[in-house]
Amino acid sequence: MSVFNGGFEEGDFTNWTVNATGFAAVVGSNSAFYRPYVHSGTYGAYLSQPGQLGYLSQSATTLPGQPSLISFWLNNPNGGTPNEFQVWWNGTELFDQTNLPAFGWTNIQLVAWAASTQTVLEFGFRQEVAAFGLDDIGVMAVPAPSFQSIATVSNNFVLAWNAWQGMVYQIQYTTDLGAPAWQNLGLPITATNAVISFADALPPDPQRFYRVVLSP
Repeated sequence: MSVFNGGFEEGDFTNWTVNATGFAAVVGSNSAFYRPYVHSGTYGAYLSQPGQLGYLSQSATTLPGQPSLISFWLNNPNGGTPNEFQVWWNGTELFDQTNLPAFGWTNIQLVAWAASTQTVLEFGFRQEVAAFGLDDIGVMAVPAPSFQSIATVSNNFVLAWNAWQGMVYQIQYTTDLGAPAWQNLGLPITATNAVISFADALPPDPQRFYRVVLSP
């Protein structure tokens, strides 16, 4: 999964579509005035759009049915109102904040599911006073969960797996790998860190198989 020119290091909006009547431009760190609008590298996006929302979009390569992590860096050096910043994913709004105060570079990460091999990532912006800075945009697949360890502790099977913060996981089990259906074990779990542990009381079954799946 990827977007192209996500850091604007081409020095322009190559691979991006800009729909804005205000001043939306790729600016360089060699200018003292524009330097605050570059997070890393030489260039960043300066998004000034008074009066109405402007838009910056690109069709990203995605995997159908696979959750995607959308990551970008945003700042609002001068504050000022009214202002608004949005993120859209194939027409679905993921993020919408209005009248944001002044803030430095902040990494924003959002998770969304892809329905096709191409998904439109779109940023909406309005800034009356100065501009938002936008840089280092990336889209990547959220890794599939896999068990890191299985141990017996105090008459429990304790399973641990890699996770992505904010994603929802469901433990399932079966006693027969030839059976078509798996049974949910417990409630879905929302990850709060990079590893999740789950304890299952030692079952009466002669054998039990486990798997963990991502919940949409």
